Amino acid sequence: MSFQNKFSIGIVTYDARFESYFKPLLKSIKDHIPEIEVLVMVNGEHNQSFNQNYRKNLLDFIIDYKNVYPFIFTSFRSLSKLWNNTLINSSNDFVLVLNDDVSISANF
Repeated sequence: MSFQNKFSIGIVTYDARFESYFKPLLKSIKDHIPEIEVLVMVNGEHNQSFNQNYRKNLLDFIIDYKNVYPFIFTSFRSLSKLWNNTLINSSNDFVLVLNDDVSISANF
């Protein structure tokens, strides 16, 4: 069993961090380990309608990457609930849970 089949990566994100944090993080992960499963927990905004343009842009972006699975919550959920959903829905026993503001260096 290869490395990418033993582990999954979970990322929690939301609308305001899409361009500046989420996109560079996912690209960096996939540049290093293209086949790894990535679960993306997309949080809704508190007391606001879910941004449909954000949903479209997110789905358009991740379609280019293999093994990336979005879970979209249209209303606000607590961070711990999103982490728990990541663990529950992972295909693997080991999950690296990241917040979207993490950056990965070239020598990762």
